[in-house]
This record gives sequence, structure tokens and C-alpha cells, in this order.
Amino acid sequence: MGETKQGICPRCSIEGDKSIKTLYKCPYCGEFFCEKHVEPRLVMSFDAYQRYLVEYREIANEIRRQWQRSDGHPCPAYTHRFWQEYEASKRRDIFSYSEHSSVRVPKRVTVSQDYEELYPEAVTREERSYEPSRYVEVPVRYSSEHRGRRYSSGKRFKGLAIVVLVVLVGIMLWSFLNSDSDGDGLTFIQEISIGTNPYRSDTDGDGLPDGYEVAIGTNPLRNWKESFDDDTLKSALSSFYRKRVSWLAKSLRGASDAETVWKVIDWIDSNIQYDYAKASSAFPTVNSPDETLQLRRGICVDYSLLTASLLLEAGIREVYVLDVDVNWRGLLEGHASVAVIVNGGAYVLDQHIPPIRFKQYLSEVKKIEKIYKITLNEKGEPEVEIVTLNMLPDGNTEVDTQQLTNTIFQIIKELNPNLGWDNGLSTCTYYASYNIACYLPSNYKSGICYRWNLPSKYLGRDFLYPFLKKEITRVDILNTIINDLRFYNKAYVDTKNEGEFTKITMCFART
Repeated sequence: MGETKQGICPRCSIEGDKSIKTLYKCPYCGEFFCEKHVEPRLVMSFDAYQRYLVEYREIANEIRRQWQRSDGHPCPAYTHRFWQEYEASKRRDIFSYSEHSSVRVPKRVTVSQDYEELYPEAVTREERSYEPSRYVEVPVRYSSEHRGRRYSSGKRFKGLAIVVLVVLVGIMLWSFLNSDSDGDGLTFIQEISIGTNPYRSDTDGDGLPDGYEVAIGTNPLRNWKESFDDDTLKSALSSFYRKRVSWLAKSLRGASDAETVWKVIDWIDSNIQYDYAKASSAFPTVNSPDETLQLRRGICVDYSLLTASLLLEAGIREVYVLDVDVNWRGLLEGHASVAVIVNGGAYVLDQHIPPIRFKQYLSEVKKIEKIYKITLNEKGEPEVEIVTLNMLPDGNTEVDTQQLTNTIFQIIKELNPNLGWDNGLSTCTYYASYNIACYLPSNYKSGICYRWNLPSKYLGRDFLYPFLKKEITRVDILNTIINDLRFYNKAYVDTKNEGEFTKITMCFART
């Protein structure tokens, strides 16, 4: 089977088999696979497969056979070669003709010396207008006895008619080759040179017209939904897709970058569900941002593309997409998330609120494979660059206990403006923090304490207020706190950082 080596088959690895095997090199893509998976097969989504069965009925059986195969590996290089050869065979059928046909494709007109001497202007025009390799030889012969004589008007007209006919046919052929038969922005001859299908506006079936992909620098012969790389990011975050979610992005735009980031991740946390069924499938394809929005569910890559799309459309100038490895149920799995820089500090947006400080996020993932920096060019299309870790500064994003205490008191005072700070409740708050019964001093009529723990990684400087307000006013505790606060006019808050968790205790009393 050609070149071999020992290693883990990437297709077997997806199925959970990470054993060392003899791997064989695919002659098309150059990757190595086990004997079961080394044979290449077509790359196509289910939607593309259904379209192909209708559009290419003459090879429907072959397409159906390749789709239903359980072995082999999806090979973009093989897919490109397959469609190139198919289109080449169709072109041969279109341009072929028999000797007895009355219609022939012009390739080249040659004339005798007699004709060239009599009509040099016509010959020069003909030679200038058409490339020699594209015309069939149609010899126009004149006998030597006519050399130097004046031709009759009938013979002259016949010669001119032939030239005019050739010119007209050439013009028609030129117009055909320079027409955009499928409306994708590429001419017939451009599509042939690139290898795309001149009769399909979207050759690879990924949702983007061929001409648009060429314009933004992506591959029109490779379905971006079947991978995760810079081509995927350029495609999914293109203005073609972003404008479909622009209405939502505009509604989430805040007065500052911090407010915009919070509103975007808060909306996604509340409205998008994780798609466990898709995650368990063998070859899940990537959703475009608007597809995730419509389905209201997706996997990590879908979350990331929707998040990044909304942020860019809402005015965030730089967005980072992280390709990381995480431990999931004892296995090393690929994962994707989004990062932003707010007030000099980097935060990671990983499906749920709140944004996590980048330094803290690094301690939880196994490995950062790649960091993609995405900005928009003057045409509103994404520019993708692979950058290093130092492009995401941790900055001063941590929160001290005093800032935490002041923020909590600010929030509860908004819920009850009559509350005043009272250091006399500090002793009671201290005991309550250790779940020990406390007794109010004699000058208080009644009181109550609340205590809970928050993961320290969730406490970031730039998102402290919206996160704490979200926590304090959660449905499961909101009614209790709101009802209790109505009866009290004094408050004291105590916070303790205990490493992984931060302990928060609030005491309210009435004098």
C-alpha cells in the first residue's frame, strides 16, 4: 500500500481506539490511516449528499455508495480530484462532435497565401481576436490561376462571409466563457481554472457562493463545516453570516466593552443549550452562527462562533478563539472557547457566565493548541492570525475582599435603599460564617443572616457587579431576600477568600 509507519489512526481515535497500528499513507491527502480507514472517500455533509443525488443522477449510485460506507476517511484532496475528473468528462462530452455533424466548434481558421495577399486586414483582425489553440482548421483554398487577378464579387462575398461567420462564432464562444452561468460571481473560464463547478454556485455545499469564497480567501472546494481551522473562522465569521445575527448583536451592544461582553455571554448562557446528541455523533459538522441561533443549541465550536460573531458585530474590535485540550471523563478532548481583552485584562467566555480570568482558565485546561486572533478589515471581512499566549495579558483582573464587600453592599442597598451599614453586626456575621448560632445585641429587635460560597475564579474585576447582582437576585433566592430586606434597616457584609472558593456572609437587622 506504499509508505507505512506505526502510530494511532486518527479515525480510530475518534471512535475511542487509540492503539498503535500499522498506518498507510493516503496517496491524495498524504495523511496516515489504518488499513480499514486508508481508502479515501468523498467529503460531503448530509445536505450536500441529498442535493448531489438529485443534481448528479448519472453518478448517484457512486455518491450513495461513498456516503453509506463505514470505512475509509473523508478526504478533501480526493474529493477535489473526483469532481475535477467528473467535470472534465462532462466538458469532453459537451465539446466533442462527429465527422458528419453540421455544427462544429471553431478552433482555428487558416487561409492560403492567395487569400492573405488579397485580404491582409481581415487576416490580421482574425489572428488578433482568437487564440490559435481554440479553433478548428477550416482551410480556405484558392487556385494559383487567380493570383494577381481581380475576384468576382460572388467569390469575394463568400470569403468575407466565412470570416464574419468565424468572428461571430468566436464572439459567442468568448461570451460563453466569460459568462457567470450560476450567478456566483465567477465566469465560466474562471471556474474551470479554479476547479469549481460552473453550473453550481456553491461547489462544496458549505453555504458560501464560490465567488464569495475566492474574494475572502477561503477554499471554494473545501467545506468549512467539516473542520476547525482558520478557513472555518474566516467562513463562519464572514460578513455573509454575521449580518444574519446583526439584529441581535445591536440589541446587546453596551455603553462599554465590558458591558457588551457581559450582555452577549449572558444572553448565550440563557438562550443556547448544549447539544449532547450532536456531541456524541461520529462526525459532527459545524453550525454557522445563524444556524446555532435558530436551533438554540450547539457544541463548543458552535457556541464559540456565535459568541465571536455577536461580539464582532456589536463593536468589539479584537476577538480570540481558543483551540484547547481538556480532560473530559478521563479522556483528552478538543475544545473551543472565546477570549477578549477588557481594560487591559484577558477573559475567557466559555458558554456560560461569568467571563473567567485568562490566568485562571489556563490552570484548568490541559493544553492550548492554538490561539486565533480575529479582526475585521476595511471590507468588514475577518482577518485571522495565529498568536502566542502573551497576546492575552492577565492584567489586574483579580478582586480583593474589600472590593467584593463594597460591591455586595451596593447591590443590596439598591434592593432596599433604607439599609445602612452597621459594624455592630460584625460579631454576628463572623459566627454565622462558620455556621455557629449568634445572638443580636440588645439594641436590635430582629435579624437574619445569609451565607454562601462562590468559586473564586468567577470573581473578575471588570464583571464583578453584573455577576454578583445576577447571583443575589437569582430566582431561587430572590424572593426570600427581597421579602426579608423589607423588614430591616441595618446590614453588614463579611467576605473571606479561602482559595478555590470565596465565602460571603450577609447579616440584616432592625433597630
